[in-house]
Amino acid sequence: MFRQYETWAVERQAVPVSETAYRSIFCTEFNLGFGSPLSDTCSKCEMAENGNMTNDIVQHKQLAESAFAQQRQDRAFAKSESGVHYITFDLEKTLPLPKLSVSTAFYLRQLWVYNLGVHLVP
Repeated sequence: MFRQYETWAVERQAVPVSETAYRSIFCTEFNLGFGSPLSDTCSKCEMAENGNMTNDIVQHKQLAESAFAQQRQDRAFAKSESGVHYITFDLEKTLPLPKLSVSTAFYLRQLWVYNLGVHLVP
């Protein structure tokens, strides 16, 4: 990103700051985070990891594996057939609007943005 910033500054005939200054400003002035997304776990798996449930977990994991196997089979079928498409849906993060820091206003919000991703998988 620093190299892109340097290019941007040169294009605008500005003197770019040093990489150290850039990093300092970027890390302290912007609320951005980078990293791998967390994977979701279901409540049954979470309870089993905490030692709260052991009886049905084997059957639960077998059902989950069969569902994933069916997804792989459906994806392969869609790749091999010309008139078939494999589409996934993902309800991503929901965001309250407006974004306020006052706690009492949080419960008065009426508007939420739902980000639904629809992906046509090749």
